[in-house]
Amino acid sequence: MKGNGKIRRIDERRSENSTENLASRFPTARLQKYGYIADIIVSNQQDYGTIYHYVVQPEGSNEIVFWGQELSFKRALDSVETFFEPFRRALRAA
Repeated sequence: MKGNGKIRRIDERRSENSTENLASRFPTARLQKYGYIADIIVSNQQDYGTIYHYVVQPEGSNEIVFWGQELSFKRALDSVETFFEPFRRALRAA
């Protein structure tokens, strides 16, 4: 299984046409484990407040297998961990 299960901040990326730091506008965290990648992206909208979007994809695939949004980073992380729970249980049983 790929990934070490640790949360890490995505490297800063800049658009070729802009010097604006995208990572500062959209702070992002990534969790890799059990052959999946889970990204949590923060959006701050004046009208709506802070929303934490999460997307889970198989490593190396564009397919989205689980996604949603929460009002806190902890709740978004908890949702991602809920997705991973059956994989964790299967490893413990093996």
